[in-house]
Amino acid sequence: MHEVIICEKPSSAEKIAKALSPSAKKKVYNKKVKYWELKRDEKDITVVSGVGHLYSLIPKKQKYKVSFDLHWVPAHEASKASGFTKNYLNAIKKFGKNADSYIHACDYDVEGTLIGYNALKYACGEDSLNKASRMKFSTLTKKDILDAYENRINIDMHQVDNGIARHILDYYFGMNISIALSDSVKKTKHRFLKLSVGRVQTPTLSILVDREKEIREFVPEPFWNIKAILDFEDIEIKHVDGNIFDKARAEEIFAKCDGKDATVDKITFTKSKTKPPVPFNLSGLQAEAYNVFGFSPKRTQVAAQNLYSAGYTSYPRTSSQVLPESLGFKDIFKQLAKSHEFKPHIDKLPSKLVPHNGKKTDAAHPPIHPTGILPTSLNKDEQKIYSLIVYRFIAVFFESAEFEAMRTTLDIEGEKFKFNRRRVT
Repeated sequence: MHEVIICEKPSSAEKIAKALSPSAKKKVYNKKVKYWELKRDEKDITVVSGVGHLYSLIPKKQKYKVSFDLHWVPAHEASKASGFTKNYLNAIKKFGKNADSYIHACDYDVEGTLIGYNALKYACGEDSLNKASRMKFSTLTKKDILDAYENRINIDMHQVDNGIARHILDYYFGMNISIALSDSVKKTKHRFLKLSVGRVQTPTLSILVDREKEIREFVPEPFWNIKAILDFEDIEIKHVDGNIFDKARAEEIFAKCDGKDATVDKITFTKSKTKPPVPFNLSGLQAEAYNVFGFSPKRTQVAAQNLYSAGYTSYPRTSSQVLPESLGFKDIFKQLAKSHEFKPHIDKLPSKLVPHNGKKTDAAHPPIHPTGILPTSLNKDEQKIYSLIVYRFIAVFFESAEFEAMRTTLDIEGEKFKFNRRRVT
């Protein structure tokens, strides 16, 4: 019995093949495409992969003309830039022909689902969909891969339809309007100007233009801050009026207070708590990586994708902020504690591991988290993102921090000044 497993990327194919059988053999098709052969449960299994999308939408009639009659064709036929996909597509066609069963093992998201669905339908034949099942995993660890293989599900046609709709809308809105605009510009003196429109970029550009107009129309006003410098701690002590837009008032305060002593008018103590952070989803990770390292969203996503592909972290393209108990928190921390860097922090965790979850959920994937497998070699970007993910995962399980805040008001010749202090209790 012959079974074919279709993966999204070569790195995923290798992980899946080795998880299913340590003796899986690497083969090469046409001297360019790696695939894997193995035996499991009395089945001969071939693990093949694409390199992202192997099919693209184009008009049925003439290219580069406004069209609403589209169909799927091999990506290498739609664009010369996708020529590298041809060998991968041919490999899937060769090994997927007349198999007894098929497994869709691409990333479990909308794009991954569509990639595998198109590979099955057009490369292996529409009948392959009747013999196909779906692996659902969020990490490329051996445990998760084996669990996904043993507990396969049906292909989610809602995800497929979602992906098809997205690509059609991209063409209808993006390609068609871009072609129409460029054609209209050709009729003017700007004959060689090409315009690009997209369902995401165009509304975003509109927001930026509106904001830029506000910035240009803004008329700045001068203002003054009055600060007291006292002979004790280097504390910033500001006048209670904050930004003073009346120059005469600012000069009056300064003249009255310059060189005079201050007396403590009032001290107020308050207590507060700060909850731990919530688990990372992709946007949260990207925002934090920008704040800490100055990384662009794309730079962060590339590093996170590499960490996932290597089996060190979970699938990055998730919106979830809720960690399920099924992940096995204790086992992950036990493995992470083998690192001298992380162990001191893990040792301080409460005995009962309860994550401080956020509100957002994602049925496809949990939040971004470490798998527990410690990396052997990472580049600088990957190391920074990995550490960020691990430290956030640890922080999520800590108790709330308690603070005491002190607000002090000073009097200088009848003018009120203030400063604040806060400490961890």
